[in-house]
Amino acid sequence: MLLNELWTGRREINIHGSFIHRINRTDGIQHKWIGDFQFDQFRIGILGERDPGELDILDHYSMFLNTKFQDYDYTVGNFQMLVGHGLVSWRSIPVKSDFGTTNSILRRGRGIQPFRSGHESWAYRGLGWEQPMGHGQLSAGISHRKIDGSIENNHVNISNIGLHVSENQIKNRDNMVEAIGVAAWETIIPNGIAGFVVGGGAWRQDHTESYFTNLTSSVYGNYTISNLTLFSELAFTSQNKNAIIMGGKMKHDSFYYGIVFREIDNNYFALRDNAFRNWNNKELGETGVLQELRFRYDKINVNVYSDIFRRLEKLKGEFKRDGHETGISLDQKFNSKLWIQTKLKIQEASSENYGYNDYNFSSVPVST
Repeated sequence: MLLNELWTGRREINIHGSFIHRINRTDGIQHKWIGDFQFDQFRIGILGERDPGELDILDHYSMFLNTKFQDYDYTVGNFQMLVGHGLVSWRSIPVKSDFGTTNSILRRGRGIQPFRSGHESWAYRGLGWEQPMGHGQLSAGISHRKIDGSIENNHVNISNIGLHVSENQIKNRDNMVEAIGVAAWETIIPNGIAGFVVGGGAWRQDHTESYFTNLTSSVYGNYTISNLTLFSELAFTSQNKNAIIMGGKMKHDSFYYGIVFREIDNNYFALRDNAFRNWNNKELGETGVLQELRFRYDKINVNVYSDIFRRLEKLKGEFKRDGHETGISLDQKFNSKLWIQTKLKIQEASSENYGYNDYNFSSVPVST
Protein backbone atom coordinates (compact mmCIF):
# COMPACT_ATOMS: atom_id res chain seq x y z
CA MET A 1 0.00 0.00 0.00
CA LEU A 2 2.74 2.45 0.96
CA LEU A 3 4.72 1.49 -2.10
CA ASN A 4 1.73 2.08 -4.34
CA GLU A 5 1.05 5.45 -2.73
CA LEU A 6 4.68 6.47 -3.15
CA TRP A 7 4.77 5.49 -6.80
CA THR A 8 1.36 7.05 -7.44
CA GLY A 9 2.54 10.36 -6.00
CA ARG A 10 5.80 10.55 -7.90
CA ARG A 11 6.30 13.33 -10.45
CA GLU A 12 8.43 13.19 -13.56
CA ILE A 13 10.27 16.25 -14.75
CA ASN A 14 10.84 16.38 -18.49
CA ILE A 15 13.98 18.36 -19.33
CA HIS A 16 15.01 19.05 -22.91
CA GLY A 17 17.42 21.45 -24.52
CA SER A 18 20.92 21.68 -25.94
CA PHE A 19 24.49 22.49 -24.93
CA ILE A 20 27.08 23.56 -27.51
CA HIS A 21 30.82 24.15 -27.25
CA ARG A 22 31.86 26.27 -30.22
CA ILE A 23 35.47 26.98 -31.22
CA ASN A 24 36.12 29.84 -33.65
CA ARG A 25 39.58 30.02 -35.24
CA THR A 26 39.69 33.61 -36.49
CA ASP A 27 42.57 35.79 -35.26
CA GLY A 28 43.24 33.22 -32.55
CA ILE A 29 40.99 30.71 -30.83
CA GLN A 30 37.70 31.77 -29.26
CA HIS A 31 35.75 29.39 -27.03
CA LYS A 32 32.01 29.79 -26.57
CA TRP A 33 29.68 27.61 -24.48
CA ILE A 34 25.93 27.93 -25.12
CA GLY A 35 23.18 26.14 -23.26
CA ASP A 36 19.37 26.40 -23.45
CA PHE A 37 17.12 24.11 -21.37
CA GLN A 38 13.36 23.86 -20.88
CA PHE A 39 11.59 22.05 -18.06
CA ASP A 40 7.95 22.48 -17.06
CA GLN A 41 7.21 26.21 -17.19
CA PHE A 42 10.86 27.21 -16.75
CA ARG A 43 13.51 28.03 -19.32
CA ILE A 44 17.19 28.44 -18.44
CA GLY A 45 19.87 29.86 -20.71
CA ILE A 46 23.62 30.08 -20.13
CA LEU A 47 26.48 31.48 -22.19
CA GLY A 48 30.20 31.46 -21.49
CA GLU A 49 32.94 32.98 -23.61
CA ARG A 50 36.70 33.27 -23.77
CA ASP A 51 38.14 35.48 -26.51
CA PRO A 52 41.58 34.89 -28.10
CA GLY A 53 44.44 35.83 -25.77
CA GLU A 54 42.33 36.22 -22.61
CA LEU A 55 43.76 34.66 -19.45
CA ASP A 56 40.49 33.78 -17.69
CA ILE A 57 39.00 30.51 -18.91
CA LEU A 58 35.55 32.10 -18.43
CA ASP A 59 36.14 35.77 -19.19
CA HIS A 60 32.44 36.43 -19.82
CA TYR A 61 29.28 34.66 -18.78
CA SER A 62 25.55 35.30 -19.10
CA MET A 63 22.56 33.53 -17.54
CA PHE A 64 18.79 33.91 -17.47
CA LEU A 65 15.74 32.18 -16.03
CA ASN A 66 12.41 32.71 -17.75
CA THR A 67 9.02 31.56 -16.46
CA LYS A 68 5.33 32.31 -16.84
CA PHE A 69 2.77 32.60 -14.04
CA GLN A 70 -0.85 33.26 -14.98
CA ASP A 71 -0.75 36.40 -17.15
CA TYR A 72 2.76 37.38 -16.05
CA ASP A 73 6.04 36.63 -17.81
CA TYR A 74 9.25 36.93 -15.75
CA THR A 75 12.90 36.94 -16.80
CA VAL A 76 15.59 36.94 -14.10
CA GLY A 77 19.22 37.49 -15.04
CA ASN A 78 20.34 38.89 -18.39
CA PHE A 79 17.59 40.24 -20.62
CA GLN A 80 17.00 42.84 -23.32
CA MET A 81 14.06 45.14 -23.83
CA LEU A 82 12.95 45.75 -27.41
CA VAL A 83 10.46 48.61 -27.53
CA GLY A 84 9.33 51.08 -30.16
CA HIS A 85 11.68 51.37 -33.12
CA GLY A 86 15.05 51.57 -31.37
CA LEU A 87 15.30 55.12 -30.00
CA VAL A 88 15.33 54.07 -26.33
CA SER A 89 16.06 50.35 -25.97
CA TRP A 90 16.96 47.92 -28.75
CA ARG A 91 19.18 45.07 -29.89
CA SER A 92 22.97 45.27 -29.79
CA ILE A 93 23.10 45.19 -33.62
CA PRO A 94 21.43 48.12 -35.42
CA VAL A 95 19.66 48.09 -38.77
CA LYS A 96 21.76 49.52 -41.61
CA SER A 97 20.96 50.68 -45.15
CA ASP A 98 20.35 47.62 -47.30
CA PHE A 99 17.77 45.80 -49.39
CA GLY A 100 14.64 45.30 -47.28
CA THR A 101 15.66 47.82 -44.62
CA THR A 102 12.47 49.91 -44.94
CA ASN A 103 10.47 46.83 -44.01
CA SER A 104 12.81 45.87 -41.13
CA ILE A 105 12.68 49.34 -39.54
CA LEU A 106 8.90 49.31 -39.46
CA ARG A 107 8.85 46.23 -37.21
CA ARG A 108 8.51 47.29 -33.59
CA GLY A 109 10.08 45.64 -30.56
CA ARG A 110 8.69 42.55 -28.82
CA GLY A 111 9.16 43.67 -25.23
CA ILE A 112 11.22 41.71 -22.69
CA GLN A 113 13.39 39.01 -24.27
CA PRO A 114 16.06 36.74 -22.74
CA PHE A 115 19.55 37.89 -23.77
CA ARG A 116 21.60 35.24 -25.58
CA SER A 117 24.14 37.39 -27.43
CA GLY A 118 27.89 37.45 -26.77
CA HIS A 119 27.91 41.27 -26.41
CA GLU A 120 29.39 41.60 -22.92
CA SER A 121 28.02 45.00 -21.89
CA TRP A 122 24.68 45.32 -23.67
CA ALA A 123 22.27 43.20 -21.62
CA TYR A 124 20.25 44.43 -18.69
CA ARG A 125 20.90 42.32 -15.60
CA GLY A 126 18.16 42.05 -13.01
CA LEU A 127 14.42 41.47 -13.36
CA GLY A 128 12.22 41.99 -16.40
CA TRP A 129 8.52 41.24 -16.60
CA GLU A 130 5.42 41.65 -18.76
CA GLN A 131 1.80 41.86 -17.66
CA PRO A 132 -1.59 43.11 -18.85
CA MET A 133 -2.39 46.62 -17.65
CA GLY A 134 -5.57 48.48 -18.46
CA HIS A 135 -6.34 48.06 -22.13
CA GLY A 136 -2.74 47.28 -23.02
CA GLN A 137 0.45 45.44 -22.13
CA LEU A 138 3.15 46.60 -19.70
CA SER A 139 6.82 45.65 -20.16
CA ALA A 140 9.22 46.74 -17.42
CA GLY A 141 12.69 46.02 -16.16
CA ILE A 142 15.19 46.97 -13.47
CA SER A 143 18.89 46.39 -13.87
CA HIS A 144 22.08 46.85 -11.84
CA ARG A 145 25.43 45.67 -13.14
CA LYS A 146 29.00 46.54 -14.14
CA ILE A 147 29.88 47.18 -17.78
CA ASP A 148 32.87 48.22 -19.91
CA GLY A 149 32.55 51.81 -21.05
CA SER A 150 33.27 55.47 -20.50
CA ILE A 151 31.47 58.73 -19.83
CA GLU A 152 32.26 61.35 -22.47
CA ASN A 153 30.60 64.55 -23.68
CA ASN A 154 27.43 64.09 -21.62
CA HIS A 155 26.74 60.57 -22.86
CA VAL A 156 27.84 57.01 -22.16
CA ASN A 157 30.00 55.02 -24.56
CA ILE A 158 29.34 51.30 -24.12
CA SER A 159 32.27 49.16 -25.26
CA ASN A 160 31.54 46.88 -28.22
CA ILE A 161 34.88 45.04 -28.04
CA GLY A 162 34.60 42.81 -24.98
CA LEU A 163 38.30 41.93 -25.24
CA HIS A 164 40.46 41.84 -22.10
CA VAL A 165 44.02 41.12 -23.19
CA SER A 166 46.16 44.26 -22.88
CA GLU A 167 46.99 45.85 -19.55
CA ASN A 168 44.65 48.77 -20.27
CA GLN A 169 41.79 46.47 -21.32
CA ILE A 170 42.14 44.40 -18.17
CA LYS A 171 42.28 47.55 -16.04
CA ASN A 172 39.07 48.91 -17.61
CA ARG A 173 37.11 45.68 -17.34
CA ASP A 174 33.78 46.30 -15.56
CA ASN A 175 34.97 49.85 -14.93
CA MET A 176 31.49 51.39 -14.83
CA VAL A 177 28.57 50.73 -12.47
CA GLU A 178 25.15 51.06 -14.06
CA ALA A 179 21.62 51.18 -12.63
CA ILE A 180 18.61 51.36 -14.98
CA GLY A 181 14.84 51.28 -14.73
CA VAL A 182 12.63 51.26 -17.84
CA ALA A 183 8.97 50.62 -18.61
CA ALA A 184 6.83 50.58 -21.76
CA TRP A 185 3.07 50.41 -22.23
CA GLU A 186 1.46 49.48 -25.53
CA THR A 187 -2.17 49.23 -26.61
CA ILE A 188 -4.12 48.33 -29.73
CA ILE A 189 -5.97 51.16 -31.43
CA PRO A 190 -8.24 51.03 -34.50
CA ASN A 191 -6.05 50.01 -37.45
CA GLY A 192 -2.81 50.12 -35.44
CA ILE A 193 -0.97 50.30 -32.14
CA ALA A 194 0.27 53.10 -29.86
CA GLY A 195 2.69 53.09 -26.95
CA PHE A 196 5.11 55.05 -24.82
CA VAL A 197 8.39 54.38 -23.02
CA VAL A 198 9.84 55.97 -19.87
CA GLY A 199 13.13 55.18 -18.23
CA GLY A 200 16.19 56.46 -16.46
CA GLY A 201 19.71 55.43 -15.61
CA ALA A 202 22.73 56.34 -13.50
CA TRP A 203 26.34 55.53 -14.37
CA ARG A 204 29.51 55.90 -12.27
CA GLN A 205 32.95 55.31 -13.75
CA ASP A 206 35.78 53.93 -11.65
CA HIS A 207 39.21 55.61 -11.55
CA THR A 208 37.86 58.99 -12.71
CA GLU A 209 34.77 58.90 -10.42
CA SER A 210 32.76 60.48 -13.25
CA TYR A 211 29.00 60.37 -12.71
CA PHE A 212 26.18 60.65 -15.22
CA THR A 213 22.38 60.43 -15.03
CA ASN A 214 19.83 60.47 -17.80
CA LEU A 215 16.05 60.34 -18.08
CA THR A 216 14.37 59.41 -21.33
CA SER A 217 10.92 58.94 -22.82
CA SER A 218 9.39 58.25 -26.20
CA VAL A 219 6.02 57.84 -27.91
CA TYR A 220 5.54 55.53 -30.86
CA GLY A 221 2.87 53.93 -32.99
CA ASN A 222 1.81 52.67 -36.37
CA TYR A 223 -1.35 52.96 -38.43
CA THR A 224 -2.55 50.87 -41.38
CA ILE A 225 -5.23 51.77 -43.87
CA SER A 226 -5.73 49.67 -46.99
CA ASN A 227 -2.26 49.06 -48.50
CA LEU A 228 -0.56 51.92 -46.63
CA THR A 229 1.22 51.57 -43.26
CA LEU A 230 2.69 54.55 -41.39
CA PHE A 231 4.91 54.50 -38.30
CA SER A 232 6.85 56.89 -36.07
CA GLU A 233 8.76 57.22 -32.79
CA LEU A 234 9.76 60.46 -31.10
CA ALA A 235 12.20 60.39 -28.16
CA PHE A 236 13.39 62.97 -25.61
CA THR A 237 16.11 62.93 -22.96
CA SER A 238 16.95 65.05 -19.92
CA GLN A 239 20.17 66.09 -21.70
CA ASN A 240 18.03 68.06 -24.22
CA LYS A 241 18.90 65.58 -26.95
CA ASN A 242 16.05 64.38 -29.16
CA ALA A 243 15.55 61.87 -31.94
CA ILE A 244 12.78 61.03 -34.39
CA ILE A 245 12.25 58.25 -36.88
CA MET A 246 9.18 58.03 -39.10
CA GLY A 247 8.05 56.66 -42.42
CA GLY A 248 5.76 54.25 -44.17
CA LYS A 249 5.33 51.56 -46.77
CA MET A 250 2.82 50.86 -49.53
CA LYS A 251 2.34 47.44 -51.08
CA HIS A 252 0.10 46.23 -53.88
CA ASP A 253 0.67 42.89 -55.58
CA SER A 254 4.35 42.89 -56.66
CA PHE A 255 4.77 46.65 -56.19
CA TYR A 256 6.34 47.95 -52.97
CA TYR A 257 7.50 51.42 -51.91
CA GLY A 258 8.98 52.34 -48.54
CA ILE A 259 10.40 55.56 -47.09
CA VAL A 260 12.09 56.31 -43.75
CA PHE A 261 13.14 59.69 -42.38
CA ARG A 262 15.37 60.04 -39.31
CA GLU A 263 17.00 62.86 -37.38
CA ILE A 264 19.16 62.07 -34.36
CA ASP A 265 20.80 64.87 -32.36
CA ASN A 266 24.55 64.89 -31.85
CA ASN A 267 25.56 63.04 -28.65
CA TYR A 268 22.08 61.53 -28.40
CA PHE A 269 22.00 58.81 -25.76
CA ALA A 270 19.02 57.12 -24.08
CA LEU A 271 19.59 53.74 -22.39
CA ARG A 272 20.26 51.09 -25.03
CA ASP A 273 19.32 53.09 -28.11
CA ASN A 274 20.40 51.61 -31.41
CA ALA A 275 18.20 53.22 -34.02
CA PHE A 276 18.66 52.99 -37.77
CA ARG A 277 21.50 55.22 -38.94
CA ASN A 278 24.23 55.04 -41.57
CA TRP A 279 27.19 56.39 -39.60
CA ASN A 280 28.35 54.72 -36.40
CA ASN A 281 29.67 58.02 -35.02
CA LYS A 282 27.06 59.31 -32.55
CA GLU A 283 28.91 62.48 -31.52
CA LEU A 284 28.05 64.32 -34.74
CA GLY A 285 24.37 63.42 -35.13
CA GLU A 286 22.63 62.45 -38.34
CA THR A 287 19.65 63.20 -40.54
CA GLY A 288 18.65 61.31 -43.64
CA VAL A 289 16.02 59.82 -45.93
CA LEU A 290 15.96 56.20 -47.07
CA GLN A 291 13.72 55.09 -49.96
CA GLU A 292 13.16 51.65 -51.40
CA LEU A 293 11.26 50.43 -54.47
CA ARG A 294 10.44 46.86 -55.44
CA PHE A 295 8.52 45.69 -58.51
CA ARG A 296 8.38 42.88 -61.04
CA TYR A 297 9.29 43.45 -64.70
CA ASP A 298 8.39 40.48 -66.88
CA LYS A 299 10.17 37.62 -65.03
CA ILE A 300 12.69 39.81 -63.20
CA ASN A 301 12.23 41.04 -59.62
CA VAL A 302 13.78 44.50 -59.25
CA ASN A 303 14.76 46.04 -55.90
CA VAL A 304 16.27 49.54 -55.66
CA TYR A 305 17.10 51.57 -52.54
CA SER A 306 18.69 54.96 -51.97
CA ASP A 307 19.83 56.54 -48.69
CA ILE A 308 20.84 60.20 -48.51
CA PHE A 309 22.25 61.30 -45.14
CA ARG A 310 24.01 64.24 -43.52
CA ARG A 311 25.82 64.88 -40.25
CA LEU A 312 24.39 67.60 -38.02
CA GLU A 313 27.83 68.71 -36.75
CA LYS A 314 31.07 69.33 -38.63
CA LEU A 315 34.54 68.19 -37.70
CA LYS A 316 37.28 70.79 -37.58
CA GLY A 317 38.69 71.39 -41.06
CA GLU A 318 35.98 69.34 -42.74
CA PHE A 319 34.27 70.58 -45.88
CA LYS A 320 32.05 67.59 -46.60
CA ARG A 321 29.63 66.06 -44.11
CA ASP A 322 27.04 64.31 -46.23
CA GLY A 323 26.88 61.00 -48.07
CA HIS A 324 24.69 58.67 -50.05
CA GLU A 325 24.27 54.95 -50.63
CA THR A 326 22.45 53.28 -53.52
CA GLY A 327 21.80 49.64 -54.31
CA ILE A 328 20.07 47.69 -57.08
CA SER A 329 19.19 44.00 -57.11
CA LEU A 330 17.92 41.93 -60.06
CA ASP A 331 16.53 38.48 -59.35
CA GLN A 332 15.34 36.10 -62.08
CA LYS A 333 14.04 32.62 -61.31
CA PHE A 334 14.02 30.10 -64.15
CA ASN A 335 12.75 27.07 -62.20
CA SER A 336 12.76 25.63 -58.67
CA LYS A 337 16.49 24.84 -58.87
CA LEU A 338 17.92 27.65 -60.98
CA TRP A 339 17.84 31.38 -60.41
CA ILE A 340 20.22 34.27 -60.99
CA GLN A 341 20.63 37.23 -58.64
CA THR A 342 22.76 40.30 -59.29
CA LYS A 343 23.45 43.01 -56.70
CA LEU A 344 25.28 46.32 -56.98
CA LYS A 345 25.95 48.79 -54.15
CA ILE A 346 27.55 52.22 -54.33
CA GLN A 347 28.38 54.34 -51.29
CA GLU A 348 30.05 57.72 -50.99
CA ALA A 349 30.49 58.90 -47.42
CA SER A 350 33.98 60.27 -46.92
CA SER A 351 35.31 62.62 -44.27
CA GLU A 352 37.98 64.99 -45.65
CA ASN A 353 39.85 68.07 -44.45
CA TYR A 354 41.57 70.89 -46.28
CA GLY A 355 44.93 69.17 -46.28
CA TYR A 356 46.75 70.90 -43.41
CA ASN A 357 48.15 69.00 -40.44
CA ASP A 358 46.23 69.72 -37.29
CA TYR A 359 47.45 67.57 -34.42
CA ASN A 360 44.36 68.40 -32.37
CA PHE A 361 42.13 67.02 -35.11
CA SER A 362 41.35 63.33 -35.14
CA SER A 363 39.63 61.96 -38.21
CA VAL A 364 36.88 59.42 -37.57
CA PRO A 365 35.90 56.86 -40.20
CA VAL A 366 32.35 57.55 -41.26
CA SER A 367 31.76 54.73 -43.69
CA THR A 368 29.89 51.72 -42.33
